[in-house]
Amino acid sequence: MSRSQPIKLPDAKVKELKQLASPAEQAEEAEKAERREYMKLAQRASRERKAIRTISEFAQTEEQWHSEMRKTLPKEVRDQYEQQDAEVNSFMHWMAWGWEYADPNAPDFDPDLFISFEDGVKDLDAFIEKRGTIHDGHDYDSYELRRVRPVHAIWEDGSYSRLTKGLPRQWRKPYWRCPIRLEALTTEEGEPTRIHALYGYDVALSAYHVERWKTRVRVHPNHYDQVDFDRCWLCQYERFQQQKRTETDQLVAGTERQESI
Repeated sequence: MSRSQPIKLPDAKVKELKQLASPAEQAEEAEKAERREYMKLAQRASRERKAIRTISEFAQTEEQWHSEMRKTLPKEVRDQYEQQDAEVNSFMHWMAWGWEYADPNAPDFDPDLFISFEDGVKDLDAFIEKRGTIHDGHDYDSYELRRVRPVHAIWEDGSYSRLTKGLPRQWRKPYWRCPIRLEALTTEEGEPTRIHALYGYDVALSAYHVERWKTRVRVHPNHYDQVDFDRCWLCQYERFQQQKRTETDQLVAGTERQESI
């Protein structure tokens, strides 16, 4: 006689049956679920530590380091990080090129896609409040990282040979091969920094880029004599607004001349 297969109940039905259990049974089930989640996280942390020890020894570049570390992630976690990375990229695009959507001559012009400076800053601040930032600027929580000088040595990856030459010997290694820096980046600077250091995903905005962008906007009136590349978001937006007004004035003047003939 063949053994019958167990019947899998729908999730909604399982939830309903659990609610019928006594408070003691519900508490026991919650404790079991908590233990399962703890063991799951502990196993993942153990695999991560082993991967760090192995991959850090042979990874020659930051790209290789991140590529190999990503292979150790469960698919659902990797998908989650990639989705969050895409959200961050959309903010980075607005910070760099959002003003272009106000320019009717721009290739990507679409009035429905334009987000004003005021609304964009509100969205930016709300996103930072929700996600935090990747610590890659000048402010760090870790005592060990605050001791590193020059500060760019914290994220030294071996690709900037002209900068590496002047570094103290202990900071010349790529950060993934320096136990002190990697430990601090992955345990003391928050989850976004940990994920960026280990896997190269940007699940939050870069603290360095946000501060630089906001600083340039604050000194906006000083940018008018600079080349286009060095101008801030407001400079670029105002330039296109002025261009549109000039084109409109020229069109009106041309129309008036035609009518007077």
